[in-house]
Amino acid sequence: MKLNWKWIGIGVGGFVGVLVLAVVLFIAFFPKELAAREAERRIEEATGRDLVLGNNIEISFWPALGFSVDNASLSNPSDFETAARRGGVDAAEAPFISANRIVFAVKVMPLLRGAIEVKELIFEGAQVNMVAKEDGANNWTFPTEDTAEDQTTLEDLRLDDVRLVDGTINFRGAEGEPPLVLEDVDASLALESLDTPAQLQAALDYRGERMTIDSEIALPRAVLEKGQTPVTAHVTADPLEASFDGSFNSENGALQGGLEARGSSLRRLLAWMGSPMGEGRSFGNYSLNAQMAREGETTALTNATIRLDNINATGNLTLLNQESGRLRVTGTLSAPAVDLNTYLPAPAQQGADGVAVNTAWSNDPLDLTGLRALDANLDLTLGTLQFQRMSFSNVALALRVANGAADARLTRISLYDGGGTARLIADGSGSVPRIAVELNAQNIQAETLLRDAIGFDRIAGRGRLTASLVGQGVSQAAIMRSLRGNASFNFNDGELKGVNLAQVARTVQAALSGQGCRRCGIDRFR
Repeated sequence: MKLNWKWIGIGVGGFVGVLVLAVVLFIAFFPKELAAREAERRIEEATGRDLVLGNNIEISFWPALGFSVDNASLSNPSDFETAARRGGVDAAEAPFISANRIVFAVKVMPLLRGAIEVKELIFEGAQVNMVAKEDGANNWTFPTEDTAEDQTTLEDLRLDDVRLVDGTINFRGAEGEPPLVLEDVDASLALESLDTPAQLQAALDYRGERMTIDSEIALPRAVLEKGQTPVTAHVTADPLEASFDGSFNSENGALQGGLEARGSSLRRLLAWMGSPMGEGRSFGNYSLNAQMAREGETTALTNATIRLDNINATGNLTLLNQESGRLRVTGTLSAPAVDLNTYLPAPAQQGADGVAVNTAWSNDPLDLTGLRALDANLDLTLGTLQFQRMSFSNVALALRVANGAADARLTRISLYDGGGTARLIADGSGSVPRIAVELNAQNIQAETLLRDAIGFDRIAGRGRLTASLVGQGVSQAAIMRSLRGNASFNFNDGELKGVNLAQVARTVQAALSGQGCRRCGIDRFR
């Protein structure tokens, strides 16, 4: 059977004609003024708030079929007072949401029988002002069927989707705290009902970085009724990729659940979070896998597996956002190996006779300002610790960082077949870095220690090493030249490349005491 293109053409033409006629009739007879006022009435009844719509009401075909209104706003609850601050000056009370334009997308089939049902709200150029008070009150809680009697609620609106296009979200917490600002927000909330999972997708700018969010809220009703709901979320930005699977408490903003995070630069992440460290070659690749509990400004990480640069550690941490802007980190960690050289300038170049202070140490600027980015109180257990060319094992270390200075106390170390304690203070709080070192080690192998420490390998034997040194300077070389204090190495027995130092010492002692030493081949002095 041959296709009759003539009748097909007539059919297609008739369909197009009907479609055009429907559009003309829609434009001509759609009661946009009535629809706008009806939408205004329904939303005010459902939210218990004032909805103000502008007078410029237009038929809309994009981004959805329906009608649009310019300059619209939805107020805060009637008993909720808040003010927006711009440029340090109190402005008039800011509404919960204001928009340059709201598009009310309508359902087509009810429209054919003369009924107007809004299925979607699209806010263009919206400003959302979210405010939480110290007493737990907030301006984003709306009445539901369980919290309001004999009243129209959000559930009666039957909205399938709410979207923000090119919007801004301001979140203000406790009095005096700077607001959290999200800019250029494009977001969509698919909400079939308050008792079915809601899908939230968003792209936004936060502190100069573009971030995307893909989330599911299992119980939307709980968010409105200050309850708890399961939540999953995936966040992606250049400094961070993170996933969360847990629960959210709408009453206090608490989060609890499994957290995974990774990125190419911890230094860049801290700068993005407001704790910049400056430029450097360390604090690069990082990852985190832990159980997280966050409430207020405190985040607890338990059963954590952490990777930073070449360090792999496990333990528990607590993070606190302080009023000073510095991040405070406390907890306990253990790691099989830590190489401090990743975070220090390159070690001195050794010559044939060891390190020459005037030439071997670097004159490059020494920057310890990264210590100002955070405070810390950590107890570390390390299998091995590498510092310059020296190796330590079985290390118990207490690290304290405050006000730009780090204090590392090694309460237990094993080194070069001996053991002892040590302390290192690095102070980057001032314009000139300062260093202090204390060391007390017993029964250590002299040859390997001195070879690794200063490149001098002509002494062999065992002994005790003590040191108490301080120095300051803008470079390694400047610090080494400024060192002052005391250092000693006491031998129990030692040799200088074929010369028995203990025998030499006994010979000198015998000679000074007037005694001969036949074994040494020296008679009594005359």
